[in-house]
Amino acid sequence: MAVILHLPRLPLRRQQRQLTTCGFKCEHQNQSFIGAKGYPKVGGSVAHTCFDLLVQSGANPIVFVGRDLAYTDGKLHTDKVSYLDEWLESLDKFGTLETKIRERMREGRLVLVEGQDGNKIMTSYQMSGWLSWFEIR
Repeated sequence: MAVILHLPRLPLRRQQRQLTTCGFKCEHQNQSFIGAKGYPKVGGSVAHTCFDLLVQSGANPIVFVGRDLAYTDGKLHTDKVSYLDEWLESLDKFGTLETKIRERMREGRLVLVEGQDGNKIMTSYQMSGWLSWFEIR
């Protein structure tokens, strides 16, 4: 069952669109709001669906802030993620945090992609695919 979130409707100005609800049961309302475009395309993360909803609603440009699809600075996620505390409790002189991160990264195939600065950066095969999906949209 989809979670439905109802937010107050905001007045629309000419040439301005705002999406105020989400959920499969709201599809009819969404279609009347942005036009009949079908269901949003989904992918490996919530960002895929949000991105497609923005594309369908005519947003241009679309800017991602903080959407990192690489292992920047050798990190899997930003600091303060839920598993980090658990990992920190299990560290010893043979099992460092860096070792645990490298083991986790090796679980998926690793590839090099071009970073924003033009230098090569490591990412997973999966996230590389996500990047390609965003770029071709």
